[in-house]
Amino acid sequence: NYPSPFSSSLCKNNKISNPIIHSDHINDIPSMFVADPFIIQKDSTKELYIFFEALDYAFRGFIGVAVSFDNGFTWKYLGAALEETFHLSFPYVFYDILSKKYYMIPESHRSKSIRLYEADEENFPFGWKLGKVLLEDNFYQDSGVVQYHDVWYLFTTTTIQPSDWRIEL
Repeated sequence: NYPSPFSSSLCKNNKISNPIIHSDHINDIPSMFVADPFIIQKDSTKELYIFFEALDYAFRGFIGVAVSFDNGFTWKYLGAALEETFHLSFPYVFYDILSKKYYMIPESHRSKSIRLYEADEENFPFGWKLGKVLLEDNFYQDSGVVQYHDVWYLFTTTTIQPSDWRIEL
């Protein structure tokens, strides 16, 4: 038997200071809160990047990014990684080894679309460009993809009312 990765025994000597990112750390765009963290390791390095929603005082979400060089013990806010004229949140980030590109599917339901952004290895964690609109004309929320046997599957919800959020995927 192996210990659970969620066991407190694995964290006895934990020197991680929480919270790792606070809205007070956002120094380029004044923000009310941070949410929806997504961690990815940069390919062929030990660098960890955390992408997250930051909500500015105009109630417009943008995607911020921070980096850790010590396995997540300390984090440094780097800046806004992706901004649009509409609200962004839930930054689903992944790397494709074949294209050697990073991809992000942030929630952008106010644009009524699922948008796939891409960044090359040289500019990551910045340099995001819209690669393709995957779906449009609905309120898509919290979308993500899974690759299984060389096929990519897209999961999303199209329910905008909180009372219906848990009914279907």
